[in-house]
Amino acid sequence: MAILLVTLGVLFAASIVLYLVIRLSAGAPPVALPPLPSSLWLSTALIVVSSVTIQLARGAARRGQGGLLRGGLVLTLLLGAAFLVCQVVSWQPMIEVYRTLLNADPPRPFYVGSFFLLTGLHGAHVLGGLVPWASSRRGPSPGATRRRPTRAWRTRRCTGTSSMSCGWCSSRCC
Repeated sequence: MAILLVTLGVLFAASIVLYLVIRLSAGAPPVALPPLPSSLWLSTALIVVSSVTIQLARGAARRGQGGLLRGGLVLTLLLGAAFLVCQVVSWQPMIEVYRTLLNADPPRPFYVGSFFLLTGLHGAHVLGGLVPWASSRRGPSPGATRRRPTRAWRTRRCTGTSSMSCGWCSSRCC
C-alpha cells in the first residue's frame, strides 16, 4: 500500500510540475483564454465532502457500526460519481477553446491541454477507486475459488477493526 501511495504522490507531483513548466515557459497566455469553468468549484466541494464521508465510514467501522459504515461508503460512492460528472461537464466548454488555440497562430494548445491533463488525472484517480470498490460490493464471481488464509492471518484480521466479514468466520468481526 505504501508503494501505491508513493507512486500516486509522485504522479500527481510530476503532473503539477509539468503544468508549471508549460505555464511558465510558454510565455503570456492567449488573450482568448476563458476563465476556468465554475463547475470545478462544485467538483472540489464534492471531493472534499467525500473525504469527510469516507473518514466517517472508517470511524464507524472501528466502532462496529455496520449501518453507518454502509451509509458512509454508499454516500462516498455517490459523491465520487458526482465528481466524475462534474469533471465531464467542466470539459465541455474547454474542448472548443482547445480547438481554437490549436488552430491559432502560433498554436498554443498546451494551456488548455494542461487543464485536461490535471482534471483527467484526477478523474482517472477517482474512477480507479470507484470501479474496484463498487465491483467488490457484489461479492466473488460465480465459480471463483478462494484460498483459506493461514491461521495467523485470520487471528490478526479478526480483530474488530473492520465491519465487513472476512468470509472465514460466521460473525461480522472483521
